[in-house]
Order: sequence, then structure tokens, then C-alpha cells
Amino acid sequence: MATDRPEITIRTGFSSTMVMFEVKITNPTSGDLRAIRLTPRPIPPSTWVDREQHLIPLLRSRKSRKVAFRLRPSPGQQVVAMDLTVEWEDAYGASRGRSEVSSKPVELSVPRLHKPTEGMDRWRAGLSGGTAVELRLRQKLPPDEMVDILKEAMEDAPGLVSVQRDEGPRGATGRIWIRAEGSRGRRAGLLVDITPDPVTGGSRVLLTATATTEELLTLFYHACLSLMADALPGIEGIAPHSLSDVQ
Repeated sequence: MATDRPEITIRTGFSSTMVMFEVKITNPTSGDLRAIRLTPRPIPPSTWVDREQHLIPLLRSRKSRKVAFRLRPSPGQQVVAMDLTVEWEDAYGASRGRSEVSSKPVELSVPRLHKPTEGMDRWRAGLSGGTAVELRLRQKLPPDEMVDILKEAMEDAPGLVSVQRDEGPRGATGRIWIRAEGSRGRRAGLLVDITPDPVTGGSRVLLTATATTEELLTLFYHACLSLMADALPGIEGIAPHSLSDVQ
């Protein structure tokens, strides 16, 4: 085994409703390290991770590299973490090394939120400069039934739940708003637009989630996802698309 080994640290963060594990690899030795292979093992093991491995072909002496792995929690998960195996070779390929490191656990509990104390305009203004994601999917049920099911599913969502029904040129439509706020200016919201799908006869569902910070967005979306998972089959396997900063 190689006696010269890299220094490895893991920092946690949040990005577009995913938990991010940023790995920093530093070569403190006087020689190069080659073929550095990083293999993440999410905890729980069933948690989705954005790649199975990452290879750093060469790391020069006294240099560092950062590699980020993103985990997408499943509905109902309370904690996620990541173990990491790092393997490498010396500059000549004559010896090999291996190291195991673990991240700190990341709790997925949403901070205390309550119904907004002010009107829609002021609540929206408080989200200025925040972050948002959206997700689109199709469902077999027609919009009127989808609204009923989602309304019932979201009764325990953090914040104020509002339901709006309408009739469009292609049939019934619906909109479900969840608005929440907390201490220190925290604000988060989820908008679910439900419209007829002329192709399948079912529904098209557009979800837009927004919050003042990436961390709050991730935790709030995960809390809502856990409530919606049974009502929207397949949603847990779809990664939301990041939008530009909230204006």
C-alpha cells in the first residue's frame, strides 16, 4: 500500500432540492498522485446519487481538487449521509492506496414554518433573490380528480394551503398554492398547476417550488414531496429543473 496519501474532507450543502456532498482532495506529498478514483456510497443505500464514480487522472504535488456528489432523498427519508472510498496510485504506478471517509449526517426536517401573516404581494416580495425549481409530469386522472386528491394529500403541508378551480377551453383546471414563512425572513412556497392533457385524457401537472435559500427549498420541497408521493405516482423519480433566481 502507498504510504503517501491524499487529505480528504467532505462538506455538505444543498442544491436544487438535492443534498450536495463536496469532496476536497489535497495532495500534500512531494510527488504526483494518479488515477484517483472516488466511489460514493449513499446512506440509505437506495438513495439516488448523480454518479457511481469519479476519476481524477492526475493530482500534482501540493494541489487540490473539488468534486461534488448530489443525492436526491426519497419521500419519507429523515436523514441522508455518504460514505466515500478513495483509491489512488503513486506517480509511477508502483504502489496503490485506499482510504475510507464518511460525511456528517444531514437531517431533512423542515424548520418551523407557519401561515403567512401578510398578503400575497408582500409574501412574494420577501422571496426576491431566492431560488426556485419546477417539475412537469403527466397523470392518468382528469384534473378535477387530481385537485381533489392533492388537496387531501396536502392538508398537513407546512403553511397555508389554498385551492382554486376553474374551467378552461379544454375543460376543468385547478391550482393549489402552499405558502409558508418562518423566523429570520424565511419564506417558501409550492404552486401546483393542473390542466387537461389532450393527448391522454388525463392531467398535466406543473409544480413550482420556491424559497429564500437553497437549504430551505430542499427541506420544504422534500416535506411536500413526502405528502404528494402517493397522489402523484412517479414524482419521486423526477429531478426538478432549476430556475433562475426569483425576481
